[in-house]
Parts: sequence; C-alpha cells; structure tokens
Amino acid sequence: MQLSYRGSVNRWECDENDHLNVRFCEEKLWQTLVGGLLELNAITESEVDDLPARITCQHLRFQQESRIATPISGFVSLLSSDVSAEFNVLAQLRHSVSGEPLCSSLVAISGLDHRKSTVSEDEITHSLPRGIDSDSPYHVLNLTAALEKGFAVTGRGVIQRNECTNSGCLLPYNYMARTSDSMPNLWSHLAGDERVTDAEGGAVVEFRRHYHQPLREHQALVVVSGLLGAQGKIQRFGHLLFDTRTHQCYASAQAVAVRMDLQARKAVAMSDEDLVSLLQKQVQPL
Repeated sequence: MQLSYRGSVNRWECDENDHLNVRFCEEKLWQTLVGGLLELNAITESEVDDLPARITCQHLRFQQESRIATPISGFVSLLSSDVSAEFNVLAQLRHSVSGEPLCSSLVAISGLDHRKSTVSEDEITHSLPRGIDSDSPYHVLNLTAALEKGFAVTGRGVIQRNECTNSGCLLPYNYMARTSDSMPNLWSHLAGDERVTDAEGGAVVEFRRHYHQPLREHQALVVVSGLLGAQGKIQRFGHLLFDTRTHQCYASAQAVAVRMDLQARKAVAMSDEDLVSLLQKQVQPL
C-alpha cells in the first residue's frame, strides 16, 4: 500500500448526521487515488486532467463513521487481474492512529495496465462488493422511460467550472455531490418529508457508480432517483444522471443505505407500516 494522503475531518465537511459527508469522503479518496498513482508512476501529471474520463466504474464501501477531527490516512494499491478481474486500483481511507478502515473505493481505469499487485487478495476483503449487483440495468432507459418506471426528478442544474478538471471533465466526487444533494428530494417524494430529525437520519454503507459518458462543464443535467427495494434496516436506491437536452444517461448508480439512530449511532429497522408505505413507490423492474 502506498501512503498518498493525510488529513482530517473538518466541521464544514460534516452533514446533518454529524459525520463526514459522502461527497467529501470521496474527495479525499480522489486525492488519495491521484497522489498514489503519481507516486507509483502509474500515471504522469499530464494524464491527471483526463483521468476522470478514463474511469468506467467505482465501488465504494463505507466501513465506519468519520466524525469531526478524525485523523485520516489514505492509501493506494494496484490490483492485478488475479486479485480483481473488474477493478485495477484500490483507494482506501484509514484511521491514522488505529489503522482501521473507514471507507474504500475500488476503481476501474481504462488504459491502466493490470500489473503486479501491491496488496494481497485478503487485504481487500473489506472493500469488496457486498450488497450491490455488478450491473446497472436502468441506464439503458432514456429520461422519459425512467420517469415512467417510477424514478422521480430529484436534482437539476448546470455543471460549473469549479466542479471540473482543467479540461472540463466533471470530477468523480462531484457526481457524488449531485447525488447526495438529491436525497432530501427523494425522501420528500417517497415519504412526504426529508427523513432527517434530531433523533434519526440515514447513512450510505455501499455505493456503485457506472460512467457511461463523461459529463462536462456547462452541460445541463437532471438527476432522477428511485427506491429499488427495502427490508429491515436496509434501503436500496438508484440514481441516473441525464443530459437535459438529449435525455441520454451519462452515469448510473446504486446505493445501499440504512436508517440511523443519531444518539446510539447505529442502524435501526423501519417500522412495518413505514416499510409498506415506502414500497408502494418502488421503481418498476425492467
């Protein structure tokens, strides 16, 4: 593992659940990824700008909460095909003192040769996909068809210069930012409220994003989101990012999330009544 990031959690990076928001978590993972690839001579500085356009898939796992002032160290490992047939890089954030994993991102980067792994298969177990299917079938839909299936418009906007690389390619953590910002609108659609109180909130535990085409500066986009399933403590969500003019899907994502008791800091099950009500607005299968 190559150490390529060291920092901590700032108050302004924490959300309504009083922990590091997923967009800032992924931003730290991005710094870890790029810094590690540069230090391992897997890419050159001239390749950094276009690196987002070469990423085809990411799989994120959130193993522990990172709360304010948590000291964080980031590590990068290269993966050979015998360790992972799908991904060729692992970026992970760990507690700087205990060394315990906080979150991780398995990344598939085109044009980056599989080479000798810098980590063993056993060492990436905590980062491997667990609750999300490998495919993302809804990306074949156009915007109209997605809405007919039960997805709801949860975000709209125009990609800003400060969200992109110098070459105008939307940075991966800003895909997450757009998705994260959409969640209160999704809960309003599903349950008539934002589902965040002083006592209860929600947290993503696993997230998978497929990049079908790179989104770029000044592009107008619409985010649609929907419930893919729910049981016990778990809810599964889908997100699709479309170009507003062409109605083509540029990125698709699935997320596994839990309801969270903000006092006990643990996942809690939904009531049977809430679950039945929620599932009435589940997205229709393809």
